[in-house]
Amino acid sequence: MRNLLIVVDGPSQAEAAARRVALLARSEEIGAIHLLSVQAPFSRYIARFLNRSTIRSFQRDEGVKAMAGARGVLDEAHLPYTAHIRVGRPAETITQAATELGVHEIVIGVDELGVLDHLFLRFLVARIVQLAEVPVLLVKTPRRNLTTRGWRPAFSR
Repeated sequence: MRNLLIVVDGPSQAEAAARRVALLARSEEIGAIHLLSVQAPFSRYIARFLNRSTIRSFQRDEGVKAMAGARGVLDEAHLPYTAHIRVGRPAETITQAATELGVHEIVIGVDELGVLDHLFLRFLVARIVQLAEVPVLLVKTPRRNLTTRGWRPAFSR
């Protein structure tokens, strides 16, 4: 039995990763599923103007929103899971959680990205792979159909 950690960044990425885990659960026995949303800490400048409970509430609400897609998929598949929301630097927080929770694999959903987002994701994934002691699985979200809105690829006729 494998224990899995699904890293949640946004609803579509989380949903894709959860669908992959649900598919895995059909063919093999999954021990524990953990959902993890990592929220960025507020800068000291911003934190001066807000009390701690307001900051924690905001970070919790953002984490819950990010997990919505994954929760729906796992609930629909009748797979039990545990949700975690942590605050910190993403790569370090993800790998620390993986170690603490005793997972055997980290599952990350990735979306179609712009150039800068793609560079950030490559850096983040490289850092996670460097720090993690377990395999990291990237799951691509389904392609969006841009032609339905009148868009066409740049080089098509």
